[in-house]
Amino acid sequence: MHIHIENDASAPQALHLSRDVLQQHLDAHPILRSHFTLTENSDSEQTATFLANCDLLWSGRKLALDTFSAPRLRWVQVMSAGVEQWLAHLPQDVTLTNASGVHGDKGAEFILMAALMFNFGIPGFLQDQVQRLWRPTFGGCARGKTVMLLGVGGIGAAAAKLLTAQGYRVIGVTRSGQCDATWRAVSGWTPSTKCYRRWMCWSRRCR
Repeated sequence: MHIHIENDASAPQALHLSRDVLQQHLDAHPILRSHFTLTENSDSEQTATFLANCDLLWSGRKLALDTFSAPRLRWVQVMSAGVEQWLAHLPQDVTLTNASGVHGDKGAEFILMAALMFNFGIPGFLQDQVQRLWRPTFGGCARGKTVMLLGVGGIGAAAAKLLTAQGYRVIGVTRSGQCDATWRAVSGWTPSTKCYRRWMCWSRRCR
């Protein structure tokens, strides 16, 4: 089986997958060892050549697959959680998988950091620092304050756990207004159908 890695030349190196790294992971599993041919590319002008012969594609950039000749391609793995732009150009016989859930811990920590920064007015402090001003402000603790999450997938789920542990009240906005048993077990979690419908109406007016 031929696995092709398509990296984005304009992306930071941290967002690239190298052939050597993937080979190391495959070699660590005896059942997978020696069963795959690997190629790697970051030159968009060479993409068509590699896609013509690959069975599985790992891609770090969005591709309109229906504009390429890829008769052997059966599986595409993307590094992002969102796949909307991929679906519009996905051949019917190709399976598409995403990285949903992979970024949960890091995303949750970022959301907690942002909530705490806003609570303590850090953005204002940074602006004052640039202007050489000293205007301290004093506020309360984060405990008891409210954070609304628009979307409660892997990142939202992890974020709700960190936020509630910090004492925040979390309101979750989902497509259905429902949450599974795992979510209901999170202390402080509040699903909200009404809020989501207001947000959807606002979104439609802005299109």
